[in-house]
Amino acid sequence: MNRYHFLSVAAGALMLFSTTGAYAQPDGRPMPPSGKPPEAWREHQEEMRERIQEHREKMQDRREEHRERVEEHQERMKDRREDARDRHEDYRDRHEDMRDHREDRRDWHEDRYDRREDKWDDKHDGGRRDKAEDYYDRKEDRYDRREDGRDRKEDRFDRREDRRDGRDAPPRGGRGGGRD
Repeated sequence: MNRYHFLSVAAGALMLFSTTGAYAQPDGRPMPPSGKPPEAWREHQEEMRERIQEHREKMQDRREEHRERVEEHQERMKDRREDARDRHEDYRDRHEDMRDHREDRRDWHEDRYDRREDKWDDKHDGGRRDKAEDYYDRKEDRYDRREDGRDRKEDRFDRREDRRDGRDAPPRGGRGGGRD
């Protein structure tokens, strides 16, 4: 006899016993699969239906609340992005205005400086100083030209990009070098 024979016999007896329903109710009718008498099973089903319905309603409420929260959050983020964009544009406009203002002031100072020089020339020598400067500039150019054709002044002074008049001149004195 196989050693599992007893187990299979016991399993068969158990199955037979469970299908007959002899253990179930006093009048011998088999119990429903739930293991409860029919009226209790009906009550249980109604209770479960109510609980399922409550749970569905609760989940629906939660979904609606969550959707509202998400929409509020998206609105807030949109407003924040717009505020940040506006702030950035204001900042950029302020910087551009300040840059234009500085350029205007620089041009005004240069014009004033040139006007004062012209006024001095007109007042003192009637323009003879310009002729002398041109003469000496030509002489300096002849002297400063090297064999390779480059300018000796390129070695003496840095050609800064913000040198506005394009001349090779040493930085003017006063107030930290450059004149703005």
